[in-house]
Amino acid sequence: MNKRRIILIISTVLLLLGTLVTSYLTKNIYDTKNYITDNVAREKSKEKNAKEGGVEKENESVINSLDFTLKNITGSTTSLSSFKDKKVVVINFWATWCSNCKKGFPDKMKLEEQYKEKVDFIFINVQESKEKVDEYMRENGFTFKNNLLDLDGEVSQLYGISGIPTTVIINKEFTEIMGFVGDVEIGIFEKEIIKMISK
Repeated sequence: MNKRRIILIISTVLLLLGTLVTSYLTKNIYDTKNYITDNVAREKSKEKNAKEGGVEKENESVINSLDFTLKNITGSTTSLSSFKDKKVVVINFWATWCSNCKKGFPDKMKLEEQYKEKVDFIFINVQESKEKVDEYMRENGFTFKNNLLDLDGEVSQLYGISGIPTTVIINKEFTEIMGFVGDVEIGIFEKEIIKMISK
């Protein structure tokens, strides 16, 4: 087999791998986006058709149906709606057993610090005890400003979370939402944050 043919085979293989990776990342981004968008549209339709004193109720924003209130590891409560009209919001669903979560946290902490004037990060642990989460955070040196506990899994179910980690980005006005499933390259993630900031 001559050198030219070997180079051609290697180039073809690399091209196929690149196509597969791109397809995988695109699927991971838009599967969650479509689920959330469909869920919001369905709930918005219910709100629109509801009657209160003979007057139709309209959603104030696209994601009213995805609001939640959760406790953090200190016992204080936080509601998603309290972040509206302030900054872009990034929600990360995670678990202590998730190796990709652990691998991605240092980069997310850097982004949290880098964009702290324009982005609020919310980290939601899915169905693990306060004690377990607290111990994990201390052992690994992770510090999140908003570290919430979805003890019964209701919020992750509301958002249609099918894989851990899943990260959701919401614009400041709470009218646009998109998500990533799995381990997504941090540069792609940051690019989407910047897009939301600039809108």
